[in-house]
Amino acid sequence: MKKSFFTRVQAYFTRAANVKTRRVLLQLDDRMLEDAGISKELLLKGVNAWPWRIEQPAHAPMQLVAKSEPTESAPAAGPSDGFQRAA
Repeated sequence: MKKSFFTRVQAYFTRAANVKTRRVLLQLDDRMLEDAGISKELLLKGVNAWPWRIEQPAHAPMQLVAKSEPTESAPAAGPSDGFQRAA
């Protein structure tokens, strides 16, 4: 089956965006790529290896960060809007 003109144009622009994204990602260091879940090895393989995500096991638990409670040495935050009120 022959692809429509729209499908071919869409594929062209998708590939062009992936090329540009890959170029930018290759400028990042390995640590930043890992933090973002991007595989350096897949990036080096080229645009055809897209998506460049690191495989995560489906059963991997989420890492939760404990929320700390304010202490006497660290007072609670002020008003919820972040602005200080004049006395």
